[in-house]
Amino acid sequence: MRLLINGATGKMGRELIALIGRDPHLILAGALTRPGHPLIGTDAGEQAGLGALGVAIQENLTGIENVDLVIDFSVAAGLLAAADHARRLKAALLSGTTALDEAGHEALRALAHETQVLWAPNMSLGVQALKLAAVRTAAALGPDADCEIVESHHRGKRDAPSGTALDLAHAIAAARDQKAEDAIVTARHGPRRPGEIGIASLRGGDLAGEHQIRLILQGETLELTHRATSRTIFARGALTTARWLLQQPPGLYRIEQMFGH
Repeated sequence: MRLLINGATGKMGRELIALIGRDPHLILAGALTRPGHPLIGTDAGEQAGLGALGVAIQENLTGIENVDLVIDFSVAAGLLAAADHARRLKAALLSGTTALDEAGHEALRALAHETQVLWAPNMSLGVQALKLAAVRTAAALGPDADCEIVESHHRGKRDAPSGTALDLAHAIAAARDQKAEDAIVTARHGPRRPGEIGIASLRGGDLAGEHQIRLILQGETLELTHRATSRTIFARGALTTARWLLQQPPGLYRIEQMFGH
């Protein structure tokens, strides 16, 4: 599997390059970063903590070809570039970039007419299991159970709430037959309204990511928690998802479909 990493100089980009460089069945076909980045021209393997891989970090597709799949962990504007790269290379696209705007989602939908496309705010397989458990539990308890989601990440995370917390909240709202835009609250002022799904964001240190879902009833509380101790789990999940995605026909996919949902 020949892979192009978009966002190669970010935390997730480096994790992916490190895993690819150690796997004899994977080939790093290219490593891209934003124009003007100081690491352009350096070896992707060296900046990921490996030895030299012979793949220079670039700002464009010059010399890059024969790519099976583009993996994008960048920013919202970078996702638009990644979709264009995938189209030009006739490659599939897997993106874990969060805080997408409508232009980003439209780019994914348009590309899906030509190739395999999957976007997920969290590539951890454990988080997907958490989501499935949360949906079933929330549906069983209904909106009478007060739902609060607490997410914690490193101090440098750009978006708040996290894309994963929002994804969990939307899934819980759907399971309880609620409109997400009416139920989800990210900044509470005053008492809780019936049926609210609250999200609180904590930032500090180098936390890789934690998501806790609390379903609170009179006299009892149910807690579901996923705690990441290393960003490597997200990179491993992305590569597992990439293998699955390349076996599918062109279209827009959700990571839940990999689990048969």
